[in-house]
Amino acid sequence: MAPKLYKASAPGNLMLLGEHAVVYGKKAIVAAIDARIAVSLKPLNTATIKIQSRLGSYESCIAALSITAPFEYILAVIQSIDNPAKKGFELLIEAEFLASLGLGSSAAVTVATTAVVSAYLQGGRILPSSYIFETAKLAVQTISPKASGADVAASTFGGILLYQPQPFHYLWLTDTLPLTALYSGFKTPTPKVIEKVYQRYLASPAMHLDLFEQMDACTQLAAQALRLQAWSTVSIAMKQQQALLKKLQVSSPELEQLIDIMETQGLQGGKISGSGLGDCLIAIGELTEQQQQDSLKSLDKSIYYVPARIAKKGLMYEQA
Repeated sequence: MAPKLYKASAPGNLMLLGEHAVVYGKKAIVAAIDARIAVSLKPLNTATIKIQSRLGSYESCIAALSITAPFEYILAVIQSIDNPAKKGFELLIEAEFLASLGLGSSAAVTVATTAVVSAYLQGGRILPSSYIFETAKLAVQTISPKASGADVAASTFGGILLYQPQPFHYLWLTDTLPLTALYSGFKTPTPKVIEKVYQRYLASPAMHLDLFEQMDACTQLAAQALRLQAWSTVSIAMKQQQALLKKLQVSSPELEQLIDIMETQGLQGGKISGSGLGDCLIAIGELTEQQQQDSLKSLDKSIYYVPARIAKKGLMYEQA
């Protein structure tokens, strides 16, 4: 008889407000987006771990597992979950978007991996979402110690969340928002940007704490507006936060130019999403395909609009 297969998927995500401030204990708003990463698990008869994805492949006996790029988040999960019987398995990773886009791919694959590995080692028992979140967050923090876990929460629970890191708490706000995302054509790794901000924080803590307090005020204003679907107020809070991100030195003239282009098309509240120095930009509103094409005619083809529909559901278990 063929071995039972396990499969789960989790959505990517976009940070709406509170990036960087959330690393220092403030609140953030994060949205799950309708682009998913699925992980399928096939049991093996040997104490071997295999991984297959469009990024490449990995194989090792369980005793010799080591954290290896580009599978560091997956391997961190496998190492963190108790496997006393040394049960081997093969993982197949299937993504609806490229990891190079960002979009919370690390969080999504970590959450989905945590779900299938846990279910397999528990004999098919589905563990609570709270366990999946905590285990996945710890795995992410093994690789990026300063990570807040906001993206992990979005990939686990879905919708748009108001997230508080310490003590952990999240509040579901809505699953509706007219949102547009634009990939800037380049990306600086999130841990690298977080470290840059941290070094500046050490040099001038009072100034940075004041910026984080102002960001927190923007986040809380936007949270109230999201619950009321008051999009114009959300866009005002986003615009204010972009000005603060500029002061934090995670914006650039290139990114500011792209925000201007988005707003020229009628979008509002254009800002960086995530750590900055590249990656995606977001704004409130939606554009037709023709408007998207017209706005990017004079720009490099590496810059393009990314679907940003809100995912109503987070982690999902599926038929393999």
